[in-house]
Amino acid sequence: MINLIRIFALVVLLALTSCDLNYNSSPVTPIRRQPTEQLVWVAKFFSGGIQCDTSSHYTPPDTKILLNAARIPVIDALIEYCATCDACGCPTYAAKHFALIEKKYLGQADRLGFTPQPLPWLYVRTDRSTYKCSDNLFFTIDNPTNRNAYIAACNLQLTYWIEIFTNFRWSNFTEINIGPCRDDSDPFIQLSPNQHFNKQLALRTINNLESGVYRIKVEYRLENDYYSSNSYSNEFKLECGE
Repeated sequence: MINLIRIFALVVLLALTSCDLNYNSSPVTPIRRQPTEQLVWVAKFFSGGIQCDTSSHYTPPDTKILLNAARIPVIDALIEYCATCDACGCPTYAAKHFALIEKKYLGQADRLGFTPQPLPWLYVRTDRSTYKCSDNLFFTIDNPTNRNAYIAACNLQLTYWIEIFTNFRWSNFTEINIGPCRDDSDPFIQLSPNQHFNKQLALRTINNLESGVYRIKVEYRLENDYYSSNSYSNEFKLECGE
């Protein structure tokens, strides 16, 4: 009888331990971008690489893996890509990495440099990191905050830019819209809190497209704020045949 009790206790202990270490499992119920009383967004800024130095290479950390290694479960993660300066010696990568965690882990996150911070106003992401020039590119624009955002538009259709990384700097490659715009057309379309746009771009329709590293730039302004800002997608590679 005593042996049975010991075996039962050991099985329970192993089960509890395996659950405690399962940080990569997804929650059963969907988690909204807006934190609850028990959840909070934390973030840390990362940069690396050296412009004008072709031998320089920087691989940013995976936010979830980094926090999981410190025994911090991650509910959701976002990356806000930041613009870098064009001068030699400036970083090639600059971004703020966000993670949604339970408040009880704030102390552990702070020791890794992750502190409570508000989300970026707009978050842009592509469905893949590598495309062929004949592919269709799908991307999403999210407004994960509690304020309205107004995105540049033409004839009530989204306007955005494709940027290319060349000569160690980002520059506009082409503008995507359905212009010329009518004079009576509203130059912005509204993106409400927690709303998102799903867009498709047929890459084969873009003139002079060639292999390289690109990103999507979206221009927007916030509610009651008439100064425009830019939001950038993750980088993606294009592989074009001869």
